[in-house]
This record gives sequence, structure tokens and C-alpha cells, in this order.
Amino acid sequence: MASQEERAALQVIVLGSGGGPIETNTTAFLVRSVAKQWSKGSLLAVDAGVHLASISEILEKNNGSFDDKNSENELENSRNQKQPKRVLSNGPFAGMELQHESIKANAGYITGVLVGTYLITHPHLDHISGLVVNSSSLPRNQPKIIAGLPSTISALKTHIFNNIIWPNLSDENNGAGLVSYMRLVEDKSPSLFNSEDDGFVEVCEGLQVKTWSVSHGHCVEKHEKLSSTPESQSSENPRIRAGSTSSFTTSERNLRKSSFHDRLCFSESSAFLIQDVVTRTEILMFGDVEPDSISLFPRNKNVWTAAASRIVAGNLRGIFIECSYDDTRSVDGLFGHLAPRYLIEELKVLAAEVDKLRTRDRRKRKRASDCFAKYMRRKTKTESAQLSPYSSDFAEKDYYETDSKDDEFNDSDESCQSLYIPESAPTEKSNDEPQVTPLKGIKLIIIHIKEKLDDSPNVADIIHQQLLEHERQAQLGCEIIISSVGQSLYF
Repeated sequence: MASQEERAALQVIVLGSGGGPIETNTTAFLVRSVAKQWSKGSLLAVDAGVHLASISEILEKNNGSFDDKNSENELENSRNQKQPKRVLSNGPFAGMELQHESIKANAGYITGVLVGTYLITHPHLDHISGLVVNSSSLPRNQPKIIAGLPSTISALKTHIFNNIIWPNLSDENNGAGLVSYMRLVEDKSPSLFNSEDDGFVEVCEGLQVKTWSVSHGHCVEKHEKLSSTPESQSSENPRIRAGSTSSFTTSERNLRKSSFHDRLCFSESSAFLIQDVVTRTEILMFGDVEPDSISLFPRNKNVWTAAASRIVAGNLRGIFIECSYDDTRSVDGLFGHLAPRYLIEELKVLAAEVDKLRTRDRRKRKRASDCFAKYMRRKTKTESAQLSPYSSDFAEKDYYETDSKDDEFNDSDESCQSLYIPESAPTEKSNDEPQVTPLKGIKLIIIHIKEKLDDSPNVADIIHQQLLEHERQAQLGCEIIISSVGQSLYF
């Protein structure tokens, strides 16, 4: 029997599973189409809070776990002064042919040759710092692609690769040309009216992506209003006495307060539907995200509506989503993140959308079944009489066409008109059959857990238990997995 890895279409390698504050474990993944094996440009890096260091660490753990390829030709290799090719036999990079002797050189090969694109959910440091620091080692023969929403690319271009925070390594504004920006267009069309491939963009070998923007909290910024009064413009105020314990008098504090105005700003993140081009197998990967129920700009429902149709179609297999804090965290301390109670709340929205689609499909099948039953009754009557040449020809067909002039079939059932009915039309689900939980078969991978710097129990274990309890009560049916560095997940 084929193993899960052999049957799978997508592999996800977890380079970083956390959300800080420890900088060696921040959000980062590698995704590949299994059909592309380990070919050039076949790896998609989704976020890169950590990158090269984590790849090196994973390779080091599996150092020596390889098979000699073409071992039967060792004599020929020695004559040609060639080293036998080595292929990793286990670990996340199993099946990859090692190109070098040292770990750092092989890690550089993965980053420089195998990774084709960096797909960034949003430009916060815990999602990009590895990319930025590692970017100076990128090969110069072909620029690496950095893909994301226009807001993400704008932030990277303006605030990171700007020759101040970091050199401009892009191919824009006379940069060094090591990276090239790809601005993704958000999918805003109702999924029910889309064709299967609408909105997808190929981002690397064997993988294409559909993108949505989601909300990641808000902040209130205070901006000082410009004043034309000399007093407010002067840096030296004669009313400030030398040696005073306060820089401002009470009236001056009030004046200063009134000189500020509040501006509400939103933090935008992304959700990516990543699809294997060959099999249409999909995973959904979220950046940082807040619940719709407390958001000032709720946008998750659009993602769940689209995801529901992919679940019903059997394409979507896994959802990577954050759960930064446990349920003891107060609402005002979430800062645009999820806790277990809110994550389950979001999943209930997805489950409701799945149930809605499946109910609609059952009704369609029920109508088809009713129409089929009418034809079977009519067919029984006609077969009891002598068959005419017309009915003989009709009986040889493997489907039945309705006649809009047929009074029996036309009686107050317009849904049966001009309907093609198969010989074995499906019937509506029996009430005696066990009810299928809406998210059965879906792997829910929890990411971006923020560690506590104290002696309290492991927060990941607490979050896991809280999620399991919420899921048990909600009866969603999904498998909940806590991500960890070095994990290899197949879909």
C-alpha cells in the first residue's frame, strides 16, 4: 500500500511555527508540489520570519541520513573521479539530492536554487526578518520573486528595501536586481459563480495561488495638528520657569492635548489558497488575522465562503491559521490575533457555509430523484404495452429526456422540464444515516502561538486542549494539529 507521502500532492515544511517573542521561531513555511519533486524553483516560501537558519538546523538533524545513489556504479564514479550522488532518506527533505558536502552549502542551495518565490502575508518583522537578512546571499543570475498584496509590497519597498533599513535589492528604482516584486490581485468575486481556475496566479513551479486580504487589528495614532500661533511654534516658551518640575503648565497641557487628533489605521494581512496545478489539491494559509466578531473591518467571511465550496468539491485538505493566545487573554489584549474561543467561532462560520452548500446539493439530487421516479412510473406503463419504433429507440438510451408537452411530467414541477436523468439517480440522504460533520477530513494546523517567558505550563498545550474542548462541543469534525519546527505535513 502506498504511503501518505507517495499519495500526497502537497508537502508543507514548517521552518517556524511561533509568533515570538523568541526570534529563532517565527512564522515561516516551505510548500511544494510533490509532482515537481525537488526541481529548480519548485519551493514556495510562505512568510520568512526565519529561513536559512531553520533550513540549516533541519538539515543538521538529518545529517548522514542519506542513500548513495547509483551505488552500483561506484567503480565508474571513482574512475571518473566523481563522488557518488547522495539523496536524503528521511526528514522533511527526504528524496532531495545533496549538492554539497557542508550543511550551510546545501542550505544555501535550497534557498538559492530550489526556492522560487517568497509569498508574504504581511510585512511585520516576525514574518519577513529571515527573508531580509538572507537576501544578500541570493544568486545574481535571476531575481527571486517576492509576492504579496500591493499593500505588502508597498511596505517592503518603502520601509525595508529602501537603502536605509536595508539596501534596495529589488529591480525597481535602480536597485541591485536580486529580487522582483509580484503584486497579487485580491479575489473579490463570489466563489459560487467562479470557474475552477478563476483568480489563481502561478507563483512557482507546480503551484498557483488565490489571495484575499484579511484584517489584523487596528490602532489609533495621534497626529499633531499644525498651528500658526507663534507660541505653539516656538521651542522656547517664556512661561516655562527654570527649574520647574514640569515642562508644561496646566493650561499648556490642555493646549497640547487639543493640538492632537486621532487617526484610525488598519493592519492588513492575507489569506492564500495554494493549489497544486496537477491534482487541484489545495491548502489555505492565513497570515495574522483577527475574528470578524470584534473587527472594525470584518473580512474573514469572504474567505470562508470561498473555502466552503472547495471543501465540498473535495479539493481543500488543510487550513493553516494562527491562534496566538489562550482563552485567558482579554479582548483588548489580542492586538489583532485569535484565541481558541474566537478561532472556533470563525470555524463555525465555515462549517455553516459548508452545510449550506451540501444542503443545496442534496435538494438538487432530490429533485433529480423525483423526476427519475416519475419517468420510471411512466416507463413501466409504456413497457406493458406494445413498444412502438419510437419507444424502442427511447428505451435504448442510457438517459431520459423530458418532453415539455408531457402533461404527466409537467404537472406543477417545472424543475423536471428538460432535465437529463441518469439511470441510477441519487436519492436524498436517509435520516437513519449518520450525520457527517461539516469539516470532517480537514486538517487544522495551528500556527503563530506566542510563547510565555515564565514558568507557567506550555501555552501550546493549553491552547490545544482549549481548542479540542471547543471543537468537541461544536462537533466540527476537523483534526487539530499544533505546528512545530521541522514538521513535515502532506496533503
